[in-house]
Amino acid sequence: ERLLRRCLARDPERRLRNMGDAGLELRDPSEPQPEGLGNTGSSVWRTLLWIAAIAGPVTAMMLAGATFSGWLGGSDSTSPHRVVSNLSAPEGSTFDLNVGPPAISSDGRQVAFPAREPDGQSYVYVRSLDNVDARRLDDTRGAQMPFWSPDGRSLGFFADGKLKKIGLEDARAEVLAEAPQPLGASWADDGTIIFVGDYNSPPRLIAADGGDVRQLPVPFPGLLSTWFAWPRIITGGTHYLFVLQDLGGSKSGTYAAALTGDPQPVLLTRTMSRVELVEPGWLLFWEEGYLKAYPFDAKRLEIGSESVNLAEVSWSSFSFSGRFAASPSGILVYQRGTGEFGDTEIVAVDRTGRQLSLVGSLAEYYSPAVSHDGRRVAVDITDIQKTQGDVWVFDLERGTRTRLAAGPLDESRPVWRPDDSEVFFRRVPDIYVRDVEGARPERAVTSNDLNSEPDDIHPGGRFLLYSLESENDVDLWVLELESGEERPWLDEPYAERDGQFSPDGGWVAYGSEESGPSEIHVRSFPGGEERFVISGGGGRTPIWSRDGSELFYYSADAEITAVPVTWTDGRPVFGRPAPLFKVILRSSDHSFDVFPDGERFLLNRMVTETDERSLVLVQGWQRELESR
Repeated sequence: ERLLRRCLARDPERRLRNMGDAGLELRDPSEPQPEGLGNTGSSVWRTLLWIAAIAGPVTAMMLAGATFSGWLGGSDSTSPHRVVSNLSAPEGSTFDLNVGPPAISSDGRQVAFPAREPDGQSYVYVRSLDNVDARRLDDTRGAQMPFWSPDGRSLGFFADGKLKKIGLEDARAEVLAEAPQPLGASWADDGTIIFVGDYNSPPRLIAADGGDVRQLPVPFPGLLSTWFAWPRIITGGTHYLFVLQDLGGSKSGTYAAALTGDPQPVLLTRTMSRVELVEPGWLLFWEEGYLKAYPFDAKRLEIGSESVNLAEVSWSSFSFSGRFAASPSGILVYQRGTGEFGDTEIVAVDRTGRQLSLVGSLAEYYSPAVSHDGRRVAVDITDIQKTQGDVWVFDLERGTRTRLAAGPLDESRPVWRPDDSEVFFRRVPDIYVRDVEGARPERAVTSNDLNSEPDDIHPGGRFLLYSLESENDVDLWVLELESGEERPWLDEPYAERDGQFSPDGGWVAYGSEESGPSEIHVRSFPGGEERFVISGGGGRTPIWSRDGSELFYYSADAEITAVPVTWTDGRPVFGRPAPLFKVILRSSDHSFDVFPDGERFLLNRMVTETDERSLVLVQGWQRELESR
């Protein structure tokens, strides 16, 4: 495959000059096979490559397409050997697996995947393995996390804050349910779709033909600040699998639970990863940088203790999933990648995205916040396998760091007081404050049964603005710091979060899900009578420049976006949003900040190395394991 690419390269400087060069390539195969996937079929490929090199480019492409289709289309399903090949991205596009992994139809003959086009927009493409070309589904703009119907004639996906489905014949999308914060879905054999549409809510059910959404019994009722993700019904229809992240305790992991009655959750593994079920009794999931296969008894809900590493696979923090998929018959597709679970880097960049400096080494960072004087950064450093974060403070001038807060529960979302003397932070479920110099002990400033998260401190230091999560909603509340009085500021039947005071304290920018996906809004404070809608294509994490001349946010197209602001008699006038640069951040919430000069940005940037131009396709791996 590598030799064919060099024979067909458009750039003459990269194209092989003659058969002598081709011979050297064949005698010195310096590029290794993907780890754990063997070298089966190399003699066949070697013969084909010699023929292709002699016969010319057209014959080369015909041979490559015919061989690829025959092996991966399942024409020899009884073969005990493993066959490995590559699937290239559509011409002019790249795989966009940050928004969701690929999906393979049940019969193993079709692959669906999100791909990003030159204009930055993503669509779902479908590639039949007996065809060289992939087909774009035009009505899937902005789609995330595609999944197949059992018969392979339709796809489900998330877009525009909705759960949708689309038939391959008419290619028209249909809305099934609200899903403002999707975290995975699957389509069961009986026509039921199980999905997570809001990470504060447990999985729900809906018929693929539409109708009412049915709530499932809640596993672990009463847990504080939990995220559910990637549900799938096990064959037989009595139980389902799901991922649980428990920020308030120690129950994080991958579970099986009953669909009716008492859920009786059964822990399968402490690793939090989307899983795939492969016949006859394998469970695939991402763990410590690798795609692993474990023996699995679906009737007893028991997982074996010994695993097999299949390949080094990239990870998406956004979709909380390894970038892989498998059909029940064992056709496997994945994206190569390296890096530990969720590693990110804290970097300072200019307005073009050019890196200026690095803050600390690689780690599991969340919610970085620049101090008002620009000299320090407060950030959550998390051991994700233990689901526990501690707040640290980096001194940018001295190059040192100190631990500010460490407790038995997860701490995150640091917010600086205007004079930089204290840092407020979340410790599930309440908000605490700690003196930066350590002269005074930390103290709680809220106390309730709901999860609270600090957003900002009023420039005058009088008010704390924070997000309060209820079972099905998020509202913005105000705490008067001196008296301790709390009251709702925005309490509406849709989520509002990430409130940020303007430099003069008279306005608040925030994210609102009033129209579906989060958009940036601005309201007057404290009354809230005046309101502006700032973004039109999705946006999160609004941040004002220190002089109030700009409002920044992270767009749905993964771009740091700037909105010019002019002021007349204390009232803002907003200009047209303009993207500054594209970057893949840890998540869409609290993953960047702005330095006081308004010319530099602090980013919590993903660093996992991936090959966005190709996917690896594998057939027959499980039969080889069974023959050992």
